[in-house]
Amino acid sequence: MYMEQHLNDHEKTMTINDRQSHLCQLQRIYSFLNEPDGMNGIFRNILEPTLAEQIVDHKAASRWGEAQTCEELCLIEEPEALNHHIGLIDSLKHLGHYGNLQIQT
Repeated sequence: MYMEQHLNDHEKTMTINDRQSHLCQLQRIYSFLNEPDGMNGIFRNILEPTLAEQIVDHKAASRWGEAQTCEELCLIEEPEALNHHIGLIDSLKHLGHYGNLQIQT
């Protein structure tokens, strides 16, 4: 992928923030392509992943318990954020916690 090559070619000239921003963008691309190995490799290079980036990584690796925990932490910070409610419900569904789904909806 060109973006990976670009990051490697300009690694020494990029600021840390620019590199991290590009890595996060590349992680989202791999997420949409449903490419867990690529996402895992990119995630390991992100120095301080945000909760949102951790959620993407956990879901890609089918670590639904960890994704649930991150979604709950996000909901503490942003209780009105619909995407975190949906993410929490999705995690609970994958974990088979159907009783908790009724409480969330």
